[in-house]
Amino acid sequence: MSGLTRALLVDDDEWFRKAFRARLRATFPNIELTDRAEPDVSGQYEIYFLDNQFGDVPLAAELVQSIRRAYPKALVIALSGRLDAPTLKRLINEGCNGACEKGDPDELARTFDVVRAYLATADATAGTRQTGGLGGTIRLITDLLREWNNRLDGNDIVPDPHLTAAHR
Repeated sequence: MSGLTRALLVDDDEWFRKAFRARLRATFPNIELTDRAEPDVSGQYEIYFLDNQFGDVPLAAELVQSIRRAYPKALVIALSGRLDAPTLKRLINEGCNGACEKGDPDELARTFDVVRAYLATADATAGTRQTGGLGGTIRLITDLLREWNNRLDGNDIVPDPHLTAAHR
């Protein structure tokens, strides 16, 4: 994108916030990252990275719901040390664009692929660059959903219509 893209990382794990910030900054120098330890998604951002667990309380679905009401076109990705089928289903149904298990470097790389596609789509929409685009973003998200479904071994996850509508 031309200029800076604003992103918010909400995670109560200080070590993870520092490591994620360093990796995001190295990969995406044009992303301005704000991070918070508390489950607070106030403010306007283009990209949100949300921890699922705050202490023992899963809050990501509620945070996604709040973001979707205010910013339906934002990219929202949940981060968690463990993601089970009911949690994934709820996150997707609330409008989460993706989820990443924190301890899996391959998943973080795929998450960054989704961010890259989102940024390319935003550039194409703004007319500043004509690469990537909506098709690439939808393919990446569809592949990510297919992989989640394979992991869940037959549990039905119904994607939220925001998944594709957010990128139109």
